[in-house]
Amino acid sequence: PEAGVIALPETEDGELDSALGGRLAEPLARTDCLLLGPAMTDKQCAGALLDRVLGEAQLPAVLVLDAVAIVAARERQRPLSKLEAKLVITANESELA
Repeated sequence: PEAGVIALPETEDGELDSALGGRLAEPLARTDCLLLGPAMTDKQCAGALLDRVLGEAQLPAVLVLDAVAIVAARERQRPLSKLEAKLVITANESELA
């Protein structure tokens, strides 16, 4: 398909739950591009999910970070610098500050 959405568990606050078990490995293996961050508001949840993605053996060819995932990425510069995937950051003015 041109685009797909994978339903993931949420925390009580409505954030994506980073305790996904093995639920990311198989979908990531079939993904060309992953968008992480839109609609997320909690930096710790976004960071934990980004850690899970970066820890997977098979990453998509393109990783797009948006919103609070950009903020979480600031603390993960070393693993992000080692990415073989293309990294795209879609920041607005406040996220660049």
